[in-house]
Amino acid sequence: MLCCVQIFALFYCYEINEGTAFLMADYSVDCRTFTYYFHYVVCAVLVVCIPVGIPVYFYHLVSTAKADILENKGPHHLENLYKDYKPEVREDVNAHASTYHT
Repeated sequence: MLCCVQIFALFYCYEINEGTAFLMADYSVDCRTFTYYFHYVVCAVLVVCIPVGIPVYFYHLVSTAKADILENKGPHHLENLYKDYKPEVREDVNAHASTYHT
């Protein structure tokens, strides 16, 4: 949570007059400098990469090991992601859901 607060804090500048603006989280940071714009771009990329990139990364890890996971021979370093998954439960849910759509 703190990471997100720090990232979003970079987007808010307080404009004193035309041409002068300071970061609301730290008034020693001038919002008109190259350093500020560089950090602004990095934070904008992180806002997209963290909520989208992390789930996509873990989906890729689990999907590439899907065959081994279904045979209970999945990679041990990913065990917390799939140890509670049971394929028969998903089949039961799909069969139950299809009765409502007929």
